[in-house]
Amino acid sequence: MNIKIGNSYYTIPTMSIKESFRPGERDVFTDPDGNEMIMIRGLCYPVIRLHKLFSVRTQIEDICSGIIIMLEHDGEVFCLFADGLIGQQQIVVKSLPDYIRKLKKTQALAGCTLLGDGSISLILDVGGIIKSAASHKKLTTFGKE
Repeated sequence: MNIKIGNSYYTIPTMSIKESFRPGERDVFTDPDGNEMIMIRGLCYPVIRLHKLFSVRTQIEDICSGIIIMLEHDGEVFCLFADGLIGQQQIVVKSLPDYIRKLKKTQALAGCTLLGDGSISLILDVGGIIKSAASHKKLTTFGKE
């Protein structure tokens, strides 16, 4: 699944996606540790804002204006906040170029791919996002199902 954050494109493996939706303002809150959380059908999940994790400029910072993608990895469930969904497509995974590997947050990236319009999309490593978010914000509470 391809998503957009600012002028950047990212690809999420569809097998990690549980659902995507637009959140309501009342569904999002901050826990006592300062983590942004979302309440979905009576359960709380952490929210990771990809624009903050990757330091990407975006016009969409209001949670109700973007999209939430609920992901699951090794029994842990969390939500990503992005500007929007681009769509689903089959991709060919390429290794990351050296200049990208030298950046800080590469543990959250699995590779890259070329989109149909010629732009590059970075492929997200869902397990790596958990590790990056935990070290970035000391996020330790993930939803278990």
